[in-house]
Amino acid sequence: MSTESSHRTRRVGTGLIMMLLPILMIIGFGMHPNLLNLSIMTDAADMMAEFHNSFIWQIAHLLMVIAVPMIIVATLGLTALIREKAGWAALVGGSLAVIGCCVLALDKGAFFMVPSAMETLSEDAFMNMAPLLQALLERRGMMAIVWLLPLISVGLIVVSAGLIRARAVPKWQAISLIIGLALLINPDIDIISLAGSVFLLAGLIPIGLGFVRGEYDYPK
Repeated sequence: MSTESSHRTRRVGTGLIMMLLPILMIIGFGMHPNLLNLSIMTDAADMMAEFHNSFIWQIAHLLMVIAVPMIIVATLGLTALIREKAGWAALVGGSLAVIGCCVLALDKGAFFMVPSAMETLSEDAFMNMAPLLQALLERRGMMAIVWLLPLISVGLIVVSAGLIRARAVPKWQAISLIIGLALLINPDIDIISLAGSVFLLAGLIPIGLGFVRGEYDYPK
């Protein structure tokens, strides 16, 4: 594959991922059980009741696991647009977002993989796992790292501010990203995260299309 062809593949691939990411998030949050529940989950019994024997719950969380590398690719694409005119925002915001993605991977390892494995246990063994889930919910031990999860949104808000400063995309698109990212900073309330994903859709789809069409590109 020639250098030009490889560059075009990266550009188009980035654009497609930017467009697919918010759609994936909307589906993931939208199919979540108890979508309209605005209460903050703090009790292991409530969490167990939510995911036990729920294949939809597992699929919804699997989609968010898939979203992790997609967020990183989208971040690289957005920072490429401001690298020359707002390099500080690209470096700081991009770094924070990638660190946040690592934390998200850890979060899903705890709150998706562990419950999924629990589903294979007998009913008695399943119920005996409640103290473990309670420890996860209370962020005990090294689970405290999960408190850094908002770094994804904080970092990408910085990048979006850089988009405005560099005039790299229409202002309304960057503002849509900022609103969506701000809504995603919430105590795991799915309906709010769904609303945030819709704003991300409004901002990322046109930017992704710009990459696919060649209107936006990585510096050569």
